[in-house]
Amino acid sequence: MTVLQACEVAGVDIPRFCYHSRLSIAGNCRMCLVVVGKSPKPVASCAMPALPGMKIKTDTPVAKKAREGVM
Repeated sequence: MTVLQACEVAGVDIPRFCYHSRLSIAGNCRMCLVVVGKSPKPVASCAMPALPGMKIKTDTPVAKKAREGVM
């Protein structure tokens, strides 16, 4: 399960363009960027495996700015 899928199960909406559950993970659009733990850069949630205890931030200024940069 990816971070995107785990967030979806938890009821957290993450914007995305290229992700679809029946297609292979491309991670090309970069719209699903989130901040993971204390990582200095946002990561594509559709390509990052979800691990127990992960701290995911979807709505921070860093994540929003990164998404705006790809539009």
